[in-house]
Amino acid sequence: MVQFLAKLPFTSKENEDILPILFSMLNFKEGEIEVLTQQRDDLNKEIAKEKAKETPQKGIFGFGKKK
Repeated sequence: MVQFLAKLPFTSKENEDILPILFSMLNFKEGEIEVLTQQRDDLNKEIAKEKAKETPQKGIFGFGKKK
């Protein structure tokens, strides 16, 4: 379960709100929750970087740069 959750990117706020309940039901320890949260934060930062690379750069007026 920990491996699955570590690779789970952030989704909607509603889904994120359910995680503490899930952690409680599965008897996760505080240290495990902190490590898992950090791993998910790192994963989401990587995803954001990849999306930023895919997004074309635009000039000040919103137009693409001349080639």
